[in-house]
Amino acid sequence: EQGYDTFLKEYQKRDPAFSFTDPQRLLRAAEVFAETGKTMTKWQSLPFEKAIEADFLCFLTDLPRQELYDRCDRRFNIMMKNGAIEEVQTLLKKNPPQDSLILKAVGVSEIKAFLNGEMTKEQAVSHACQMTRNYAKRQITWFKREKDARWIDIADYKRDPVRIAEYIIEKTAANCIFMIKDENAEKIEGRAEKSGIIVVGKPFSRTLLYQLIKTIDIAVNRSLKLYHENIRLEEKISEIQTIDKAKFMLMQYKGMTEEEAHSYLEQYAMNKRKKKSLAALAIIDKISEQYL
Repeated sequence: EQGYDTFLKEYQKRDPAFSFTDPQRLLRAAEVFAETGKTMTKWQSLPFEKAIEADFLCFLTDLPRQELYDRCDRRFNIMMKNGAIEEVQTLLKKNPPQDSLILKAVGVSEIKAFLNGEMTKEQAVSHACQMTRNYAKRQITWFKREKDARWIDIADYKRDPVRIAEYIIEKTAANCIFMIKDENAEKIEGRAEKSGIIVVGKPFSRTLLYQLIKTIDIAVNRSLKLYHENIRLEEKISEIQTIDKAKFMLMQYKGMTEEEAHSYLEQYAMNKRKKKSLAALAIIDKISEQYL
């Protein structure tokens, strides 16, 4: 309603150092300010901090190239059947600026050319499909720059999302993975849960995803803390049992009273500069060699 120029001026009142004029960057900056109360310039000036203390691994799924291209063609044809022409007609009636990003979306220029009589419908579809395939190729090229990324050929896993997720769990020793819920989610949810996989349904925001990860991170840390506490408790119980066994053997084989056995063990540990449980083990071994 305000128009681009007015919107930019209003935002720059809050963030005078903001120098970008690209509409997408401006909208993103405005969203960040609305969500956090801090300007984009402020965020960019802060030292980098991890949202959570975790290491992230990158897994990328791959398809045979011809199958990928077929999917690109099928996707655009589905868009055409579902009203893409009408959407572009509605868009053009709003007379957006010629440098608007929306006009650069794949298929918009082709449909616009068709509506203006500059292309046949078949030519528009053919060219838009080619642009979609080119876009997919650029994405693949971009992701191949990720040096630590692990590529997964989904054909090796019969295109089964749960099998792919199980493979990732096996390779990372992770206890959960997020999968975006789709129309087949109900079919796989039961299997996913048994495999330790959490299926997250659409729509969800990045903020919600971080909240989920943080919640799981807290739960995992608590579980690890309990696990280590149990380990320490088991070690303590084992030490007590070892000490009691050493005392019992001193009483049984050396004829000591309980008090004498206790004093002997204390003195032995002090002389040998050993932890009491280790001194007890040494006494048990010594008596076993002599009498057993």
